[in-house]
Amino acid sequence: MIDRVRARIEAAWATTHGFRSGDNPARWKGNLATTLPRKSKVVNVEHFAALPYSKLPAFMAGCACPTVPSHSATKISVST
Repeated sequence: MIDRVRARIEAAWATTHGFRSGDNPARWKGNLATTLPRKSKVVNVEHFAALPYSKLPAFMAGCACPTVPSHSATKISVST
């Protein structure tokens, strides 16, 4: 997926929209290839399972303390 995103940026999105001119900083050869690790060196990420929708009310009730910033941040994050 990252390759697709980088390729889209490399396809001159910024240049075609007038944000920049000159060499493309997202070009792989001669630029990012020397900066970023090879795909073989990158570890695959294992994501957490999603919270079932039926358990959401109990989870939100556990975040009911408005004085704890992480509780408020979690509620905003879940709500958006």
